Amino acid sequence: MMGITATGPQADLDRLQALTTKSGFPSKQMDSPEGWELFVVFPPGSDASAVAAFLDQLRGSEFSTLQFGSVMAPASQ
Repeated sequence: MMGITATGPQADLDRLQALTTKSGFPSKQMDSPEGWELFVVFPPGSDASAVAAFLDQLRGSEFSTLQFGSVMAPASQ
């Protein structure tokens, strides 16, 4: 997994973006046909336990109004 996308209310996207900054993952909000969307990237070499902890936080009720998608890439050979 290279990262995630999130769509939903702007205030919740802003809180999620603050969490990504605190967690050390790059993120950017972009306008999409469905409204604003936040892209969060897990750069190559990211600590797997830090990514897992971040994803666990997203499963909590704090971000329940957001819809998430994953950004996948083939494994390098």
